[in-house]
Amino acid sequence: LLTVSEAGGDDSMYRIVMQEDVQPLDIKPRSPETKDALRLFGSRGPLDLLCVDCGSEGTSWASISFGTYLCSACAQEHQQLGVRWSLVKELNDGWGWDRHELQYLIHGGNAAFLAKRKPFAMMKHMPIAKVYVTRFAEQYRRTM
Repeated sequence: LLTVSEAGGDDSMYRIVMQEDVQPLDIKPRSPETKDALRLFGSRGPLDLLCVDCGSEGTSWASISFGTYLCSACAQEHQQLGVRWSLVKELNDGWGWDRHELQYLIHGGNAAFLAKRKPFAMMKHMPIAKVYVTRFAEQYRRTM
């Protein structure tokens, strides 16, 4: 027996039905792009598991423009910059990613970005809003 809510999650109104009467939702199989994204996100290196901007763990977003991984707080700052400067997208277990977007993460990554930024030590202390509108950022974005 299973408990099924009739009111979309309201526990005050439920009924008990036989398991054979419950039909699963029609979920489409994962697309090849989703499988590629999951494979890429699962095989990230140690630097890609840390936010490229603040170094915190739990990178659940990516900047497609720079091919880097971000925490949710830094992703919000990138979103405030606008898509002209940094197009960000939630990793979201691979759903909604296309191959073109994944190429930026394949060719980029946090290690590549940080290596290119290393000669510009003063950028380490700049706010995110200023780092990603510099000439360095523009040049890096164009070479991605």
